[in-house]
Amino acid sequence: MLGPTTGNNYDFIDAVYKAGAKGSFDAVAVHTDTGCLVAGPSEFYRDQGRVGRFSFLGYREVRKTILANGDDVPIWMTEFGWSSTQGPGGGPACERGASAGIKPSGVTAEQQATYLTQAAHCMGEDPYVEVANWFTLRDGSPTPGLDELEHYGLRSTRGAAKPSWDALRTLLTSGDPLSSPCGDFAGPSIVIETPRMGQTYTTNLPIRARARDAGGVARFTFLADGDPIRNFTEDLANDRPVELDWQGAKELSTGLHTIKVVAVDPQGNQQEAAVQVRKVGPEELQAVGPASFGSATGAGAGRGLAVRCARRRVCTVRGRVQSPAHTPLPGRVQVRWQRLSKVRGSKRPRWRTLHKRTRSAGRPFSFRQRLRRAGKWRVTVVYLPPRPLRRAQAPYAYFQVR
Repeated sequence: MLGPTTGNNYDFIDAVYKAGAKGSFDAVAVHTDTGCLVAGPSEFYRDQGRVGRFSFLGYREVRKTILANGDDVPIWMTEFGWSSTQGPGGGPACERGASAGIKPSGVTAEQQATYLTQAAHCMGEDPYVEVANWFTLRDGSPTPGLDELEHYGLRSTRGAAKPSWDALRTLLTSGDPLSSPCGDFAGPSIVIETPRMGQTYTTNLPIRARARDAGGVARFTFLADGDPIRNFTEDLANDRPVELDWQGAKELSTGLHTIKVVAVDPQGNQQEAAVQVRKVGPEELQAVGPASFGSATGAGAGRGLAVRCARRRVCTVRGRVQSPAHTPLPGRVQVRWQRLSKVRGSKRPRWRTLHKRTRSAGRPFSFRQRLRRAGKWRVTVVYLPPRPLRRAQAPYAYFQVR
């Protein structure tokens, strides 16, 4: 037998193979009950992309190492366990290793039982783990040595059954009660809202995407033709859009380009999605045709703008500008909120623009504005395109606020 290693030391095992020891052992042994272990079996960290050595599930990296070296020997987990040093109000801190004084020295008795069940479930998914020995049967004396080392038992110092004893008995008599996968190894699901597949553009390129993962989203990366555009790591949440009006798209050559979005969860699992866009010159752009306005879903072209006002004179107008083929257009859109106001020296009131805001035309727009004062208002949205496309304006929507 090779080992046991402290933790799942796959680098050491790989070095043994590289030294020519293949065929000299019938199994690889590991100890996963490393000092002051508080993380559950399904929790893990990554080290250079691999499951970390001191994570319980690191034994799967040991298995990959065995297979990568052309071998197929089983794994014996000759020690696994958690120390039940913590009570309802806490307990002693860790006294050894790199975590001394930083984290608790163990877990509660209830967590110990839960982790035993979860660990058995994990190993049950992997038939190459042929042996697993719990450390240990009974708690030691509470006085000598490190307190952590005295509470790994399934029974107390006096022999009373701990919750972990009952958990083991349930496993042996009734089988594994768990069914969900062990460990989260799936990356976030991604939706690229803009650009759309096959979209054409000439200057800047708006990029907007969102993602969802059971553990949350830790990082977004936008790329163009494999080259990073920008990373996002702050204020991320499930289904919260991340967006960028990418000015660097102007520097790309005409033709097809791939825009890729990569999302990473807190466990380091990643997923990616991509769309192709086409940069065109002025000659091709001229063939796009006149712009029209429609609802945010792309329907209802030519119906004008819909305005909704809430309390405190806060009004919202939504929609999109699109080509005759209902595809996004390059350029910008500008909202103009106008109030019917008195003008000195004139008996007739006139419409005055009191609020203006501009955004990318490449995706549905939503403008929210607190109007300065009560009265009669109207709003329009103007499409400001690159040449040679022509400017377009939505019909005014008239309304009154109090």
